[in-house]
Amino acid sequence: MVCTRVACWALGASLLLAAANPSAAFAGSAGMGLPRSGVRAACPTAQWAMVISAAITERKKSTVTKALKKTTGALTVSVEFAKPADKALSDLELALLSMQLRKTNAASVWTADVELLARVAAEQKTAKGNFPGPMPLIFNGDSAHLEAAASAGAGAVVLGAGEQDLAASASRLGLDVIWAIDSADEAGSLVAAGLGKAFLLKSGGALDLVEALPKEALKIASIASMQSDNAEISTGRELGRAGCKAVLMEKAVVGDSEDVHYTSFCIDGITSKASSEFKITGVRSLS
Repeated sequence: MVCTRVACWALGASLLLAAANPSAAFAGSAGMGLPRSGVRAACPTAQWAMVISAAITERKKSTVTKALKKTTGALTVSVEFAKPADKALSDLELALLSMQLRKTNAASVWTADVELLARVAAEQKTAKGNFPGPMPLIFNGDSAHLEAAASAGAGAVVLGAGEQDLAASASRLGLDVIWAIDSADEAGSLVAAGLGKAFLLKSGGALDLVEALPKEALKIASIASMQSDNAEISTGRELGRAGCKAVLMEKAVVGDSEDVHYTSFCIDGITSKASSEFKITGVRSLS
């Protein structure tokens, strides 16, 4: 019997559920119409390892993609967590903030700081099996820290259009790649290389880039937070109408008392007809 990719991928789900129990995994494969003896002969140990690794990577990718791109076409809002410049959040403060952000229905949390990423990831893991569950974490910092970001709990990483050589490394680490682009030309080179599945459209030119990207691509528009006259809300709504179904609020979370209030304001304002006026009750630092 020849081991086909179809057969191995069909066994992926069984392996993920019973990786520590080979007999259970083989039992599951038999339930799919694949004889136990045939599977043993067809997929030796090395191939089983490849199937497990590939299935785990695909699951992590699908978690990020599903969180940012809803099958219903609904617009999703993610927030960037900028490391506080003037103070360090205690473990209790950060855990409470992480939990509260999860309850705002933010699609994901982005951060450029590996240590902060690890701390948020630790709290998010405590929500596994609950509703709402853990939010995906996306690393948008220095690409030299890809391995550290993956170990800290990132599910995806942001790379520049000129960093295509890092795509394979990110994939090996189980990281989805989101490409930050400034122009249609950058998008074109990525699509031509077969890498154009998810794009971060930088603040300012997002509207012009939406139509230049493949229809099936995940388009995430980056929007500056705390704009005058709450222009971020109208911008987010306009992007949604233009076909961009995911937005990232830059530095929406900065470690102060307004974080949760502002995050909820952005999500409700952009995705619904809620009030588009945000009233600051404290002091925000976006530096």
